[in-house]
Amino acid sequence: MTLKNLFKVNLLRGSLLLVIYLMYSYTGTAAAYLFRYALNALTHKDLITFLYWCSVEILVAIVSSLFLTISTYLFNKQIQQYVHVLRDRIIHHYYHNSYREVGEIQNILNNNMKILTDEYARPWILILSSSLMLLMSIGVLFSMHWTLVIATVLTCVIVLALPQLTQKITTRATKAASQKNAVFLKTVADWFSGLNVLRRYHAINRLQNVLNQSSGRFADANEKKQKALSTADGLNGVGNSIGQVGIIFWGGLLFFHHQLDIGGLLVASNFASSIFDELWDIIDSITQIKATKDLRTELHTLTQDTETDTEVDASPAAISVKGLVIIYEGHQIRYPDFAIKACDKVLLSGDSGTGKSTLFKAILGKLQPTAGSIEYYNKKGELITPNYRQIGYVAQDGVLFPDTIANNMTMFQHYPESQLNKVIDSVELTDNLTKFPQGVNTTINLDNLNVSGGQQQKIILARAKLKRQNLLLLDEPTSAIDSKTSTKIIKSLLASDQTIIMIGHNLRPEVQKLFDYRINLSR
Repeated sequence: MTLKNLFKVNLLRGSLLLVIYLMYSYTGTAAAYLFRYALNALTHKDLITFLYWCSVEILVAIVSSLFLTISTYLFNKQIQQYVHVLRDRIIHHYYHNSYREVGEIQNILNNNMKILTDEYARPWILILSSSLMLLMSIGVLFSMHWTLVIATVLTCVIVLALPQLTQKITTRATKAASQKNAVFLKTVADWFSGLNVLRRYHAINRLQNVLNQSSGRFADANEKKQKALSTADGLNGVGNSIGQVGIIFWGGLLFFHHQLDIGGLLVASNFASSIFDELWDIIDSITQIKATKDLRTELHTLTQDTETDTEVDASPAAISVKGLVIIYEGHQIRYPDFAIKACDKVLLSGDSGTGKSTLFKAILGKLQPTAGSIEYYNKKGELITPNYRQIGYVAQDGVLFPDTIANNMTMFQHYPESQLNKVIDSVELTDNLTKFPQGVNTTINLDNLNVSGGQQQKIILARAKLKRQNLLLLDEPTSAIDSKTSTKIIKSLLASDQTIIMIGHNLRPEVQKLFDYRINLSR
């Protein structure tokens, strides 16, 4: 997130903002300066002139307020558009380049973006308006007496140096608060994913303890962050107060030496106070902005265009496993050496705990081998660096989305209706769809699931058949489907020219014979 890109996201609006803020600062300064003439008329007991200048001042102040209202509204629209663009880039990054826990992604998309909006983007509103008002105020002081400007500049330099004393503390505290929030979100995700089990075993006390501990650490980090920011504010306030008193004192000396009239003295004092108030806002905003440095660095990394889609011929069609050892959840699993050629249909079997699903995770690149290797080959038999996204995978607990059955099968891509119907038939889903009033256009309700376990598996299998990757991994894809229907579906799957590796338990002998061969894993 940068100020330059914040303005560039809508250049026309950004340019208009600068003009409106300039008009706001000019009219605001003019309204304050006109008070000088009202005060001088008051000292001369000229009521008509006093009322005239008061009326003019009020009118100019109203115009200034309108400019401020419009500019603030436009600036917030600019920020929201920029944040939308950044979120889109972050989502694009995670989609194409990396995998993180859902809680961590939520923290970045929600908490970190809110921090950057509130403590980086919005402070620039104050910096912009305050800087313009400060410059206008200095100009007015110069018109009154040039020494007022010298005194103001000297005190401003001192006040501006104060934030450097607390910058590292506030930066560290902001980063720590973000990290604790990420940990809290991950804790919530980890424990609430097993909420039904916790209920079954009456383990609410453990849930409360874990969440309270994590929430407490998050609250402590936020408290330290606010303490650091408050310390910085206090230090800045001391400098601000000293500066204001100093300018008023100097203005008083000029008055007693007949260099200023009474209206000029009071207005100069008012402008001095205004200058240091504006300076306070600038310093406070700069302190917040500097505290977000680490978050902005992380965001910069996530929003770079680092998509590295692999070429089409990097789509795996065959694999070989050599000396493979994987440590997963504290257990070491050793695999036999084997090679699977393109178009082979392989049944992967073995007792529970022998590492069948773990092997799939390694093939998909989600787990790194402790020893040995998995080599990938394209259809031409060439050794390749795989594009893991081009490996088909049907998990035991496949994911559905709150959209239509059709979109869950096509994954929001366009397929001819005839092709979609053919795939629906091949996974034995046609009869099931007749039970839904809207058929394939029925929306899946994830909160109150309106499809059975077997229907879910059929939808996900249809998705895999439509995609037709060269290599397809199936992890007990028909476990919730009756035996007779399961046999038909497996036969249809194996009739393709894909390379298929399927994990299966207790398959009937006639189903096992459908495969080219079997790889059995043992402890």
